[in-house]
Amino acid sequence: MNIALATIALFILLTPGLLFRRFYYSEEFSKEYFRQSYLELFFSSIIPSLLLHVIGYFCFVAPKHEIDPEIIGTLLSGSDDANRITHAFNSLFDDAKLILEYFFSLYILAISFGYSSKRVIRATKLDRKLKLFRFQNEWHYLFSGEILDFPRVSGKSEDVDFSYVDVLVKSDEGSIIYMGILADYILSKEGGLDRIYLRDVKRRYLVKDKPDNDENLYYQMPGEFFVISAQQIINIHITYYSVSIDDTSLQAQLDRTEID
Repeated sequence: MNIALATIALFILLTPGLLFRRFYYSEEFSKEYFRQSYLELFFSSIIPSLLLHVIGYFCFVAPKHEIDPEIIGTLLSGSDDANRITHAFNSLFDDAKLILEYFFSLYILAISFGYSSKRVIRATKLDRKLKLFRFQNEWHYLFSGEILDFPRVSGKSEDVDFSYVDVLVKSDEGSIIYMGILADYILSKEGGLDRIYLRDVKRRYLVKDKPDNDENLYYQMPGEFFVISAQQIINIHITYYSVSIDDTSLQAQLDRTEID
């Protein structure tokens, strides 16, 4: 049995499904694609590949040409019959232009469907309303405030303009709280939190904590960004803030600026 030939043919047939999933799990959710094993990628790509091939056949092939099932069967079965293999490759060579056009069009279709499907789910908030469509990047939902759109959580993500976090960190000098505006975050290969970036950071040592809210306990950290490794983090407290601007006050401020 020619296993190598069957493997190559199967990979080519499954490539549309792989492309669909790659562009479906993109941007902030790309780690969800790369954390899968090869076996998981294989099985998860079968159904989208079949659907895309059905669409591609009726759109690009059926109006122009008929497919010989024997050729596909020969390639996928890994047959050692020289005559059958020769016949299959001769047929592929004769229809090489049509085959290249088909797979090129199908790959474009897979990429478009994958990315547009994600955009539709995000725009309609289906991933927040139904667990079936929810992505595995829980940190995005937490840090962005989109968790407020979950069915059992009160609030609306539209009211969130920025997230302010208090990060309890362990160190040789004791536990420290870093407080600042969340700027960005990075996920690990496993999909967990790897590190976070904060701006306008203040630091506070818990060993110096007092019952009263003494401002002298806080130290303003210089610099544009402060990076905290997830390995040092004990827990994280997140507060969502919304910014509202009073039109009257804004106009008055603008007027004063122009006069000065």
